[in-house]
Amino acid sequence: IVPMGVIALFAIPYNMVTVMLPPFLITLSVCDVIHVINWFHYERMFRSATEAVIVAVGKIWTACLSTSAITIVGLLSLVASTVHPISQLGAFAALGIFVAWLVTMTLVPLLLAMIWNGRERSAGAAPGTAKAFGTYGHRLLPYLSGRYRLLWLGAAAAMLYTVAGLSR
Repeated sequence: IVPMGVIALFAIPYNMVTVMLPPFLITLSVCDVIHVINWFHYERMFRSATEAVIVAVGKIWTACLSTSAITIVGLLSLVASTVHPISQLGAFAALGIFVAWLVTMTLVPLLLAMIWNGRERSAGAAPGTAKAFGTYGHRLLPYLSGRYRLLWLGAAAAMLYTVAGLSR
């Protein structure tokens, strides 16, 4: 939202490159959020929500900062382009990645702590037990051995078939 708002604020006309910013930024910025959420839920098995979010962010903030900074530097290199839309893409995408990192390290942990504060662990089991890691396998295994087995094998074969075309 921020890069698109800045483009509108300065009355920069949208072009075929700048209209690609939202899906481009969503794709790149969601990676750090996924790491924060995954680490939070892992730490949540052993700690309260507030402690889990502090430990999770403490463990991954440097990795997220490094990947975001490298991405920003790479995007800023596009600013040197003589093609104006490409230059705009580099500047506004770099701004978007920075804002996304900032939101990921501040707002996302705050929301996680607020949403999960006082709630039981999602698996409903004590840490270290088999049930603490979820029950997805127990629910999916009957489909793999039951009457849907051929459907699942067919879907897996179709997905693997697309990999065969990679060499071309």
